[in-house]
Amino acid sequence: MLQIKIQLNSVYSRKWPASNGINSSKMVKHFNYTGCMAPVFTPFSRQSFLVNYEMIPKYADYMVTSGIKGVLVNGSAGEGLTMSIAERKSVLEAWMSEAKRCKLAVMVQIGGIALKEAKELAKHAESQGVSALLCLPDLFYKPTNSTGLAKYLKFISDAAPSTPLFYYHIPCYTSVHMDMVDFTNKAIELVPTFAGVKYTHNNLQEANQLLQIRSDLSVFVGNEQTLAGQRALGIDSCIVVAANCFPDYVQAIYSNIESGNVNEALKLQNNLNATLHLIETTVGGFTQGLKALMELIAHIDMGLARPPQNEVTREAAQALWKEICSKKLLPPLKK
Repeated sequence: MLQIKIQLNSVYSRKWPASNGINSSKMVKHFNYTGCMAPVFTPFSRQSFLVNYEMIPKYADYMVTSGIKGVLVNGSAGEGLTMSIAERKSVLEAWMSEAKRCKLAVMVQIGGIALKEAKELAKHAESQGVSALLCLPDLFYKPTNSTGLAKYLKFISDAAPSTPLFYYHIPCYTSVHMDMVDFTNKAIELVPTFAGVKYTHNNLQEANQLLQIRSDLSVFVGNEQTLAGQRALGIDSCIVVAANCFPDYVQAIYSNIESGNVNEALKLQNNLNATLHLIETTVGGFTQGLKALMELIAHIDMGLARPPQNEVTREAAQALWKEICSKKLLPPLKK
């Protein structure tokens, strides 16, 4: 299995440089992770749609075997917004138990809900010892400017003052369209634990600009269709759904760019993109399709996506995988 070099540093503290005009005595938490992190699916029972916790240990082992060193729990792929607060807590606890056993970094998404509940989840996550928090904005009372969004994250930071905090920028779902460079500068000023952005958008120029702001901030790009371009621009961290089913391809695209094999990286990128396009057009969404394919690729039954999302049955997943294989869209990688 082809793997890329992954560097995972523990959380540490650093003082702001005095030249920033910010109080240099303020200690800020950071999370240094390079390489690919997988936004894990939440396994549900096919009959009751209750969380199937029995699948999580096997899932963690699969991640480690695949060369993935970190997971995002309860994100959009994990259907966190379909779960109750109690479910989100218990799913995180299950993953934290496996993370300690398998030495996985764990980021958890705690936003997209009432602020009081988001703070409750942040506090709980910190008590569990997560590596980092990820937070969506309020999805009804949407922020209208950088200061308002940074102030929102400050509430979350106050609830978990010792855990690195990332903003989840995914405007195609949240409809929160904002200059991320301006926001990041404001967040640096107002949010003590601000550690960076999960950038799920196709504006790679802006993503690259975020890297220039501070060397100790992290940018995780969430668009697997542009992995080769991201890495060529110096972005060395990603959180992409395809890392669940196709971890070899995701990591190989990065490693080929790093070693200068641009043509090979582009070939792999085109193969991956064609596969994702086929999945999306066949079942109406590549996230639900990838979740359904996990049983065939990783031998882990993820169940169905919770309503009102598209239902991808076992029969549909089998037909989809047969088509992917017949078209030879994902040939085996050279070892």
